[in-house]
Amino acid sequence: MRAIVLESIPSLPGVLPPRRRRGDLAAPRYLRGVHNRGANLLAALALLACGLGPAAAGPPGETARRSGRTDYREWIHGPVRYIATRSEVRLFRRLDSPQERLRFIRNFWERRDPDPRTAINEARVLFWQRVAEANRKFTGTARPGWKTDRGKIYILLGPPDDIEQDPYYDTRIQDVAARGLMRWIYYGLRHAPTSAVTAIAFVRTGDNDWRLSDDPRFASPTFNIYAMEGTSGLDLWHSLGGLGNFIDSVPWAGGTLGTAMDLGRLQEVPSAGELLRSVVRSEEFIGNYRGHVHAEVLHGAGGVPILALTAAVERRQLLPAWDGSATSLAQRLVATATLEPDDGAERAPVDIPEQAFVAEPRPADGDPFLRLQAVRPVPPGAWRVRVIVVDRRGGGAAVVESRVEIPEPAPEAPRVNGPILAAALHETPDRAPSGTRPWTMQGALVIPAMRDTIPTDRPVGVFIEIGPARGADGPVALDWRWERTPPGAQAPEAYGRKGHLDDARGPRAWRFAPGELPPGRYTVRFVARGENGAETRRVLAFTIAGPGDAPDAR
Repeated sequence: MRAIVLESIPSLPGVLPPRRRRGDLAAPRYLRGVHNRGANLLAALALLACGLGPAAAGPPGETARRSGRTDYREWIHGPVRYIATRSEVRLFRRLDSPQERLRFIRNFWERRDPDPRTAINEARVLFWQRVAEANRKFTGTARPGWKTDRGKIYILLGPPDDIEQDPYYDTRIQDVAARGLMRWIYYGLRHAPTSAVTAIAFVRTGDNDWRLSDDPRFASPTFNIYAMEGTSGLDLWHSLGGLGNFIDSVPWAGGTLGTAMDLGRLQEVPSAGELLRSVVRSEEFIGNYRGHVHAEVLHGAGGVPILALTAAVERRQLLPAWDGSATSLAQRLVATATLEPDDGAERAPVDIPEQAFVAEPRPADGDPFLRLQAVRPVPPGAWRVRVIVVDRRGGGAAVVESRVEIPEPAPEAPRVNGPILAAALHETPDRAPSGTRPWTMQGALVIPAMRDTIPTDRPVGVFIEIGPARGADGPVALDWRWERTPPGAQAPEAYGRKGHLDDARGPRAWRFAPGELPPGRYTVRFVARGENGAETRRVLAFTIAGPGDAPDAR
């Protein structure tokens, strides 16, 4: 196979120069292709499955005034802040409407349901039972019981197995004026550094409240509350970084106090992949980024349709801002998708896991989209596509639903991939057959445009790949013509001359620099014809928008 060569063609804007070679369009840079006879994607984020089971009463903002007079903004500042992950907090704060917040609350508890088969969410019931008990037990201060340090630990770890208390103990802590020491003893906390015995120490303050102590003496499992000396185990405690670090790591391996509960103890946060898959399959979803999806059906030499699925978010939405490198993009964005039959046929759903999505390799300066792409064989038929893109660093997410038709292969007709409206086209030494790897199509790196309206100040390309019918190896003729409907006009007019190639096998592309195509509506018509006379017809339509006519993101 010969190399694919980029050739610059001089242009006069909107005018076809005389003596242009047959088939060349006015003002393109033409990616010439030759025939090929034999070749051919945690931070764990809290986006959750939907639904709300019966549960015990919650705080204002969750259960009060369900008639709509509350906007649920304060819900995240209530007791749930003890079990919400940082990502969940960030995401909730970005939601704009009461309806989105209510869906988030429903989904928040659905993910923490230890047994979805039962009629109630046991974890949610238990959580609010503990909140109510904390409010009843820990009184005597200006704060409600759930806001006290004892209330927090009670909610997170449940009632202690034992309590040691000396109301007259001199803690010798300089900033604590009153006397008194209390230790809550837990036995067998999962994943605790000292799994046999865990001690949580509280010291009494001047306002008669009890606050958590980070003094390693009092939290040592061997500490004797009835003796002044009893500091064995200090080396271990110091190695844990004190109580502050301890309560942020117990009882969850690699987690913090911001995790989910199960009966009696806390449940570990699911993996990012589990979360993504549960979100994509849910009937309701939360998304605070605007997402976009482009689906392209490719036909390989083996006759199996391949779906190239491109998911994108708008660059301007990322907070903090993306640093501009492809490596950073791959580390920051993660996506997954599921396809379900949408035509009544009995076909198994198709999952596209996060590992299959690859970040675009050359994000262009000024391109408003940041993309991920996956390629996957998909049986013919109509499919409902649901895609989620998650910003691992910023905590945002986009969820997009679309529909794609995978046609049955036409065995006698030439294979045509595209035409694809491209935001960028590049040469690449990777000659892998189209559909075997994301982005790459036989020596061309094709970055799809996410909308069919392109501002005049952005580059644009058109890509198409021609191949013989399955089992054939002869030449494939290609005819094409461009039409343009100027702004304000009703009828299209020819743009450039008609094109023809006797043998167009391989990839072909047109590239236009910013401003090279004048504003208007463009239609490009292709007809590929095999030696047996069978034809494959394709049409591509797009708009070049002048200043002031382009969408917010292109």
